[in-house]
Amino acid sequence: MLRDGHPIPDEELILVPEEGSDVAVLSSLVVVLVLVLVFTIPAFVIYKRRRRVSSTSFLRVDPAS
Repeated sequence: MLRDGHPIPDEELILVPEEGSDVAVLSSLVVVLVLVLVFTIPAFVIYKRRRRVSSTSFLRVDPAS
């Protein structure tokens, strides 16, 4: 309802997306992908190092004892 008491026309109630929303969606996707890579790559490297160390430390056990 407008100030003068007339209802708002239906054409004005329809929301049309603007071009700015595409930029917001793309930038949020880029941020999410960067955060995923920042956390997964170091985690994978640490996992591989620990796995390599545990497998080589198992081979160092003296069989005579």
